[in-house]
Order: sequence, then C-alpha cells, then structure tokens
Amino acid sequence: MNAFGCEGPHNIQDHFSATGLGILLTVAGAMGQGGSNNLLGRGWPLLSLGPEHAATIARDGYTKKQVKEFLFEHARFPLARLGAEYRRQQIEHHHVVDSPDTMLPIVRAPDDISVIVVGGAGKHSCWQPTFGDGTHFTRRTIARRDGSPLQRVADARR
Repeated sequence: MNAFGCEGPHNIQDHFSATGLGILLTVAGAMGQGGSNNLLGRGWPLLSLGPEHAATIARDGYTKKQVKEFLFEHARFPLARLGAEYRRQQIEHHHVVDSPDTMLPIVRAPDDISVIVVGGAGKHSCWQPTFGDGTHFTRRTIARRDGSPLQRVADARR
C-alpha cells in the first residue's frame, strides 16, 4: 500500500466526453493549474480515476503508461500566465525558457504520476496534488498482528 502526503481531492467531472482522449484532455486541464504545489516544485501527484472514466480510457486502448505519458505532456500551465516573481522562480529553479510559449510541467517525468481506479458510479475522477518535491509517497506493507500481509484494506476488520 502507498501513503501520500497530499492536498485533498480536486474534483474532475466530465459528463460529456465519450472518448478516452476527451476524458484525458479534461483531466490534463484540471491537473495543469496555477497555484498547485506540483507546479511550484513538481512532485508526485495522485490521479484517482473513477471506474467510468477508467473504463472509457481503457476501452480506447490507453495503457496506464500511456495515460501517464499523456498527462506528462498535457498537464501543463503557461509560464506567461504567472506573475513576474513566480516566472523568475521557475526560470531560476527549474531552468525553463522565458518564452510566451513555455508550458510548465507539474512533474519531472511521466512515472512521477500515480494512477489508481477507485470509487463508484458517476463520471467523476479527482487528483491530489502533493506538496511538491518536499514529500514523496511511501510504500509500506500493512500486516495483521501475526505478521501476514493484508491483501485488501477491508481485511483489516477481520
């Protein structure tokens, strides 16, 4: 199991797209926002796809790796829309080009985005920005009292 130090979920609703590409464009637009800790310091955000969105994306042939690559390329924010001080931080800290066409990524690499499928009916997904490069998710085996690992969180109640 993974634990993430992150913000609360940011809702991503898309009740209109009938294609994986349409949903991914909506998701990328939601994730590529100004003010996110991931824009400031990159980091390791979590994308929680609802089952309906995930099914449409999978039906259209996207693998998890391709979803991450798509979001890496498209979940970006225009440098030109930031104030002068913020632009300067991006230029100096992340060595981005000061150009009206520069689009800032929210992560350093596609694999920095974690993708899970969770939830119930409804065309909602969400993403959880992390606290930039100040925190990283952690993996730890959650075990029963006898030391045997849990396969599901629901097993903790037994």
